[in-house]
Amino acid sequence: MSSDQNPYEQMFSFVNEVFKNAGMDNYDLSVDEYAKRGPTMPKEAMEFLFGNTFNKLGLDAKTKLFLTLAGVLAQGMQSEQVLRQTIRHLREAEVSAENISEAIMLLSLFSGPLVTTKALKITHEISEELKDS
Repeated sequence: MSSDQNPYEQMFSFVNEVFKNAGMDNYDLSVDEYAKRGPTMPKEAMEFLFGNTFNKLGLDAKTKLFLTLAGVLAQGMQSEQVLRQTIRHLREAEVSAENISEAIMLLSLFSGPLVTTKALKITHEISEELKDS
């Protein structure tokens, strides 16, 4: 089972095929596009993959992202990159920086002041980056 295509290109081909089959023809993801955009999925893709597409009574993508944020903070933010990706995805899902900050403050009961301060700072940084772009 040999292929000239590298594993990342194979993965992106598969994802593009899934989106095309789901009627999202305008969405095309390549290795170069991924590198340019960073690790943030478009809102429609998040809702399709992580939302309640397959379980109509299930949680939507925003709620699942807030649960991810809670888990990352409750564990003491062992990976800053995971926190950054979660916040970027929340912002892409049209959640305001104020709502994210409110959730972080609520979670400070479990994460402590150091993690809370760092998470609020990262939220602010990402919001500023998004304003500039």
